[in-house]
Amino acid sequence: MKKVCILTLVGFFLVFSMVASASGPEDGYAGPGPSKPPHAGTMKEAAPMGWAGIPSLSKEQMDKMWLLEDKFHSDARTIGRELVQKQMEMEALYADPKITDAAILAKQKEITLTKQKLDDKITQLRLTQRKILRPEQLKELGARGFGFGHPEHCGRAPHGGRD
Repeated sequence: MKKVCILTLVGFFLVFSMVASASGPEDGYAGPGPSKPPHAGTMKEAAPMGWAGIPSLSKEQMDKMWLLEDKFHSDARTIGRELVQKQMEMEALYADPKITDAAILAKQKEITLTKQKLDDKITQLRLTQRKILRPEQLKELGARGFGFGHPEHCGRAPHGGRD
């Protein structure tokens, strides 16, 4: 029994040490994130936030869109922090038995206004990016439909997950 226990522990140690030492690509690049153009050679043409379905974007158009998205993400981070702060304040209000319903409702209105501010930023980004596109590109955009990815992936979970 003691041997089985020791062998099991050694096995766990080996498995966890392999997992811990696993590394990504040699250059440390793990793929594009928000507002980061793809690493050279990873994609032929990557487009910012939802514009990948328009293959005819010029370099200038993509550069303008990346700049707009960088500014958007900076603004959205600020609003997001504000939203989290207000939500934490709301939780504290709920936990305090002395707080009135009116105070909780007022805080909820603040949260709603902050969410609306973020929605307005998203809409403003899309409207500004829309102005960068040519009319034929706007038609391509309208032909894509709703949802994530390309139509052939409709209904499937991202990254090969379960449906």
